[in-house]
Amino acid sequence: MHPSVRLAAALVGVFAAAACGKKDSASAKTDAGAAAIVGSTQNYLPTGLGSARQLDGLAAPTSTHWQRIFVLDERRAVLAGESPAEADALVTDDAGKSFRTLRGDKRDWVGWSVAADGAIVLATGTREHGKAKGPADRPIDAVDLRFSAFDGQSLGEPSGALPLEGKLATARVRAEVVTPAIFSKDLAAFAVDTGKGGAASSVYATPPGGSAPAPLALPKGERALPTPFGRPPVLVTVKGGALLARPWSPTGESFDAPKTVGPFGGAYAELAAATPCDSDEWTFQRVGAGAPRGSVVGISAGRSVTVPVPLPIAKDARLGCTRDRVAVEAVDPKTRGLQIVTCDLGSACVTPVNSPFRPWAEPHDQEVLVAPTDKGVVAVLIERDAARWGVYVTQSIDGGKTFELARVLGEGVGDRGKLEVAALVDFGKRVLLLLVGDLAGTSRRGFYAMATDDGGTTWGPP
Repeated sequence: MHPSVRLAAALVGVFAAAACGKKDSASAKTDAGAAAIVGSTQNYLPTGLGSARQLDGLAAPTSTHWQRIFVLDERRAVLAGESPAEADALVTDDAGKSFRTLRGDKRDWVGWSVAADGAIVLATGTREHGKAKGPADRPIDAVDLRFSAFDGQSLGEPSGALPLEGKLATARVRAEVVTPAIFSKDLAAFAVDTGKGGAASSVYATPPGGSAPAPLALPKGERALPTPFGRPPVLVTVKGGALLARPWSPTGESFDAPKTVGPFGGAYAELAAATPCDSDEWTFQRVGAGAPRGSVVGISAGRSVTVPVPLPIAKDARLGCTRDRVAVEAVDPKTRGLQIVTCDLGSACVTPVNSPFRPWAEPHDQEVLVAPTDKGVVAVLIERDAARWGVYVTQSIDGGKTFELARVLGEGVGDRGKLEVAALVDFGKRVLLLLVGDLAGTSRRGFYAMATDDGGTTWGPP
């Protein structure tokens, strides 16, 4: 959203000893036959689920944090993020068999968006200088946009969208990043605070040399979320206790009357901060994480849905989604154990009869990634402490009712031979794991990909 050959016999022994020393807390609770990661061949990385194939020539740094994944259909997806030095996006049009990289300069922040036709825009810029660190005290004062068609080989030249001139010269963006509403490879928009008693406007931008519509005042009394929803983009606002949605005007002429999504006006901070899930024309977001009852909100240009989740949503839960299903990490209220709930867009939810994982008993950090499939759901558990790491995978192939025994994708001690999950990409039938592992014969690390086309039962190179 943030490497060398390991096959020498002596090193294998080190990993084997480390794995045995921890067997009572992880391996014994998953598939004891899975292998720990100890290295890679020149083109393939062995894992406990099979081989992952190296993505040769991928220009993105392995330190890239993939902030958002836009899945457009069963073959096309854009993984958007940033590394410490630059902004990066990975683009695939063959369900992960190959990727190409779009790279751009990074300033104080990075934001990406993808249009319904696959056009891509990168936003970056600066904040006002000051001692305070929060976005409310250091608003964004400069925004540059760079556009690309989906099949473009590079981003276009930057187009300055902020600061503005004249009466809106003091307009600022009070958000962590600018996430543009993109209509095409030639037009995008974003909301700015005009500084007049909470008034805001939609600011439009084109590639250099284009002619953008004039700024359009946003509806009075409504506070816009910093992230547009859906493709084509939908403007989502909060007014009182209600969450409202309307198509984002591409012409700058006027906004349609809004439709009420639900009584989520008090969830502005959660809606603005949590990472959304994007599939086809939909954007999904969770609401009420950590509360006894939460929901998943889905918004597209054509309609919106609210899906009540029957178990409490975990506080840091990540959503998984397809065009017709969602999955979310939840908490069993009786055992406080980890659970995964899957729901369709008609609010029919499935709570499994068994827990998908048995996490380490010792204190540790963990992250759960989920992907609903046409058979059920795939889940990945990533665990780490000061020295030890482990990645475990499980699946349900009966619609989310029961989970099979979790298997070890990789585990070990220390950074040598460490396997990392960069992203879980859900194409519906196909689920793709983007991994980071050691490059054979070097001290560097690289990207590897593996996929399942049968709901998680078997994995291999895409």
